[in-house]
Amino acid sequence: MSASKSQFVLYGANGYTGRLIAQVALREGMKPVLAGRSKESIEPLARELGCESLVFSLDEPARVAKLIEPFGALLLAAGPFSATSKSALEACLRARTAYLDITGEIDVFEHVFGRHGDAVAAGIPVLPGTGFDVVPSDCLARALSEALPGATKLELAFRGFKSSPGTMKTMIEGLPSGGRARVDGQLVRVPSAWKTMMVPFPDKPRLAMTIPWGDLSTAFRSTGIPNIEVSMAMPKAAIDAARRMRLLAPLLGFGPVQAYLKKKAEARKGPTAE
Repeated sequence: MSASKSQFVLYGANGYTGRLIAQVALREGMKPVLAGRSKESIEPLARELGCESLVFSLDEPARVAKLIEPFGALLLAAGPFSATSKSALEACLRARTAYLDITGEIDVFEHVFGRHGDAVAAGIPVLPGTGFDVVPSDCLARALSEALPGATKLELAFRGFKSSPGTMKTMIEGLPSGGRARVDGQLVRVPSAWKTMMVPFPDKPRLAMTIPWGDLSTAFRSTGIPNIEVSMAMPKAAIDAARRMRLLAPLLGFGPVQAYLKKKAEARKGPTAE
């Protein structure tokens, strides 16, 4: 396979969001190389879309670096990103290949931002969070901070949407840890459904609860605002259930429980095209 720095590798192309990215890339005249760890999933998809393919695991960054070195970028769409991002980023730094992902995970953002110096030394852009999760809300947060200079607190809220299986697995991983908030510039642990607020959404006011969302990492860097909370609209019964689940947090981190819940998540279908 002849590679070009104008090409990019889409890792996790066989996932729900990965397939959508591949389709859009082709529609825009790009030719991504579709990649993943399952030959049975990647190669048929590549044939279907008329793309080249690569099959490899992310377990060995040195080996991955050799595979991706000829390409301009690696776009990581395989989650949970807590299990894939570190090794993929390390491979990109070694290969001097640009790194992008579609994560919304706070700890992944923090780790990637923590490698800023290494990215500068490698001379590559490193851009986590290029998916839907934080891009529109981060733009809104930045616009608000410019309209209200000197602001010390930011509250973001959104309505829920049907999650893809990958997003659900990420949320399951976070269940044992409870909630998060940015307080005086620091990320702190808080209980699940720590606070509630009535949000005046365009259709009607809706009750929302705080959640551990990626904006707690990204919006802090975009705005410099030291106190940030992110909330999602939820029915009161779901908020009450989240608060009751606080007592079960240690159990939710138990390996077999996590495996069971993730298996259930994999059986879900993602959002509809609409």
